[in-house]
Amino acid sequence: MEMLNTIVALKNLKTYECSSELWFVFLIDQFHDVLPGTSIGQAYDDTRVNAAELHQKTDKSIDQCLEKLYTHEEAKNDLTVVNTTSFDRVYEVEIDG
Repeated sequence: MEMLNTIVALKNLKTYECSSELWFVFLIDQFHDVLPGTSIGQAYDDTRVNAAELHQKTDKSIDQCLEKLYTHEEAKNDLTVVNTTSFDRVYEVEIDG
């Protein structure tokens, strides 16, 4: 999501602005020691709700970025393949036509 938002911003296209909010919620949940298993029950309940919301908002942001990148005037005849991971990947891309 961060990489796609950055690409959209570099192309001066408007995106869904929630990245800081998402990071804040994610980091608060980490602060509650949810991963090591030392939190109280309410922290786990809150984290489950937050995680579902984070997934929904992240998916929305990604969808909006991709829509902006591939529907603006300059991209009408372009094909772009993006590796959103932090490591090299090799895959075949099939194109009809």
